[in-house]
Amino acid sequence: KSPIAVSVEADGVGRYPQEVEATAYFCALEAMQNVMKYAHASRVSVRLSQRDGALMFAVEDDGVGFDPQAARGSGLTNMRDRLEAVGGRLDVRSMLGGGTTVSGRIPADGRELPP
Repeated sequence: KSPIAVSVEADGVGRYPQEVEATAYFCALEAMQNVMKYAHASRVSVRLSQRDGALMFAVEDDGVGFDPQAARGSGLTNMRDRLEAVGGRLDVRSMLGGGTTVSGRIPADGRELPP
C-alpha cells in the first residue's frame, strides 16, 4: 500500500538462496520507507535484475533528493550493514531536486564482490 505510484520490474530474475532474497527484500523495503518519509516523490520504481551470479535491486524516486555524504539516518546504515553481512554492496546516488536511486548488489554464491 503506497500513497504514491510504484512500478516494479523484475528482469527475468529467478529464485535465489533465502538469505539473498531476504536481504534484497528488506533493503528495498527500507529504501521505500525512506521515499515515503522524506522524498516528497510522485513516483518510485523498484527494479530487480541479475548479472554475473549476483542479484541486484534499485529503488529510484523523483523526489527532492539529498546529499548522501551528509546523510546520517539509520535507514542507509541498516541497508549497508545488511548488504555487507552477505558480501554485497550499497550505492546511493542523489541530487538535490533530482531524485534518488538506492541500489544494491548481492552475490548469490556468498562470495564478496570485488571493489
